[in-house]
Amino acid sequence: MAVRFRLNGEMRAEDQAPPTMTVLDYLRGTARLTGTKEGCAEGDCGACTIVIGDKGNGATQYRAVNSCLMMLPQRDGCDVITVEGLARPDGALHPVQQALVEADATQCGFCTPGFVMAMLAFAQGGEEGTDENIHDALAGNLCRCTGYRPIVEACRKIAGQPESAIPAKPFPAMPPGAEYRQGDQVCFLPRTLDGCLTLRAKHPDALIF
Repeated sequence: MAVRFRLNGEMRAEDQAPPTMTVLDYLRGTARLTGTKEGCAEGDCGACTIVIGDKGNGATQYRAVNSCLMMLPQRDGCDVITVEGLARPDGALHPVQQALVEADATQCGFCTPGFVMAMLAFAQGGEEGTDENIHDALAGNLCRCTGYRPIVEACRKIAGQPESAIPAKPFPAMPPGAEYRQGDQVCFLPRTLDGCLTLRAKHPDALIF
C-alpha cells in the first residue's frame, strides 16, 4: 500500500519511504522542499511547521502541525501544504507573507516559514484577532530576533481576512489505508480507538506514535 496525499496541490503516492521517516525528512530530502526548516527536531521551536487538512464531516479541516514529530504514513489521505505552496502564479506574496513584510516582522528569517504557516492556519480558522487568540496560535513558534511584537501585529492584520486563508481547491476523498509496509517494517493505521486497542493486543511491543 502506498501513502497517498496531496502536497501543495499535487497528488502523490509514496511507496518507497521507510515507515519511520518523518514528514520533515520527506519534505526536505525527498520532495526537496527546503522552506520547511529543521531547528530542534523535538517539536519545540516551530521552524518545521506546515499545514495539513483532514476530511471531517465532508469538509476539510486545516491545522498547523510540527512536521518533525509526524511520520509520513500518518499523513495518508491528507492535504499537505508547505510554505512553497503559497506561491502565486504572478510571483506576488501571499497576504500572510505580505503582512509580515509590512510589519518588519523578520530578521534572520530562519523561523519565518514556520510563522507563516502558523498564521495561515490561524487565518483559515476565522478567529478574531485578540491577543489571546493570536498568542495561542503562535505559541508553538519561537523567534530569537524580533521580540514577537511585529509578528503579533502581522497576525492581527490577517485575522478574519478571507483572502489570507487557504485557497479553496477541491480535495478528493481518499479511503484511508489500513497499513503501510516497507521491507520488514509495517505501520498500522487504525482509525478508531477499538482498532487501536485490537492492534495493541496483537502487537504489545509495537512503537506507538
